[in-house]
Amino acid sequence: EISLLERKRDKLFGKSRGDKEGDNEGDDADGDNKSGGLDSNETKKLERLRKELKIVTAASARRKELHEQAQREQELQLIAAQKTVEGVQKLNESKYSVLERYASVYYDEQMNPFGAPPPGRPKMYWSDSDKKKTTMNARMAVVPSQLQQKFDVEMKKQGHDDVGNNQDTSGKKRRWDERGPGMHS
Repeated sequence: EISLLERKRDKLFGKSRGDKEGDNEGDDADGDNKSGGLDSNETKKLERLRKELKIVTAASARRKELHEQAQREQELQLIAAQKTVEGVQKLNESKYSVLERYASVYYDEQMNPFGAPPPGRPKMYWSDSDKKKTTMNARMAVVPSQLQQKFDVEMKKQGHDDVGNNQDTSGKKRRWDERGPGMHS
């Protein structure tokens, strides 16, 4: 036996679970309220909900289509940029900051001017100016002393006035170093 709520649900959303596509014998086509049909308020509500669902579905499909189109255009621009030397240069400049380039463990002036890591390797940076310690944290990166002059020239080219401030911070005291071992906060 099907309860009154199940019949209303089936009327709202189509056939019941047990019905097959061609089997409509159980449907109450005359809309008799006593046997679980919808009254006029429920019918209006159902129509309104169907209209809202149609609008939301159309808007969702449109957003998805626009997103996919923007992704295709971006991929095409990336592929086009990789076909020219200037495009590759701009792509690498956008990927790696000046500090990341010169502080990279993988930096080589001729073979790897952007300090890009080899495939499958993580980005690694020097954390002291003597090239003895490394870090994966770009904020702790330090340009080695051998490259400091080139780094300063490159920074001036890009319009940065704070050149020469790239110093080794490994020996500096921090606020939490001055506190005792029992102090927190």
